Amino acid sequence: MPGLLPLEALQGIGTELTAVGEELRALDVDGMVEAVNGLAPEIADSVSDAVDAIKAEIIALLNAINYANSNASASVSVSASIG
Repeated sequence: MPGLLPLEALQGIGTELTAVGEELRALDVDGMVEAVNGLAPEIADSVSDAVDAIKAEIIALLNAINYANSNASASVSVSASIG
């Protein structure tokens, strides 16, 4: 049966491997490693900024709750008498 012999099935593999090898050689591995290594500080900065923003929002919310509680507990009394 044609196509079932290993030699026929593997006949074009050398050309394909050569093409893959050329593509791999064209990759800038050092540049990719540098880009990945540069991600850690960027991610840390982004997380720190997000934490600071969340902290500011929580503080603003707590201040609003504190303000609402202080106004809710205030009382006013008025008395009048007619002579």
